[in-house]
Amino acid sequence: STTSRRTPVGVAAPGNGAATLKVEGKGLPLLPAQPYLAQVAKLELRGGLLDLAGDLLLDPAATPALRYTGTLALNQFGTVDARRKRDFLNWKSLAVEGLDASLQPVRVRAATIRADGLYARVIVAADRSTNLGDILVDGGTSAAGAGGERAPPDVAVERVILKRSRLRFAEGPAEFVN
Repeated sequence: STTSRRTPVGVAAPGNGAATLKVEGKGLPLLPAQPYLAQVAKLELRGGLLDLAGDLLLDPAATPALRYTGTLALNQFGTVDARRKRDFLNWKSLAVEGLDASLQPVRVRAATIRADGLYARVIVAADRSTNLGDILVDGGTSAAGAGGERAPPDVAVERVILKRSRLRFAEGPAEFVN
């Protein structure tokens, strides 16, 4: 049997709604998040456990209003393409060290991402489109700004380490440039 542990500790400012929480969780099951995943992606969550340790800062008056700094790990994670019923993205473990992530605006910085047993199935069509956009519930248009264009996410990762991993590309040409 799997046990999970949660330890939120923090300080809140009732006057302005701001709060700083030390968060720690180990072995938190991800399956209860399936209804939220289904709202944004055509994926079925098959499993996963979340470990995290860091600080969660909430401040409705600040920009960003929500920010997390610390570490995060997703273990025994698995998804299946809901339409094709085939493995889509899976791994034994994925750990993010030196994480600094915020919402509104979305910004992610990570010192290191370590993946063990990573598997991803990416289909590249002749027109160079991929199945990644097909996985999104609305094709990614809900996050688009005026004119239907959406700004690329602000993400920076210093180092990625893959161990016993496999990326499978299928159907059509793929071109990779350094």
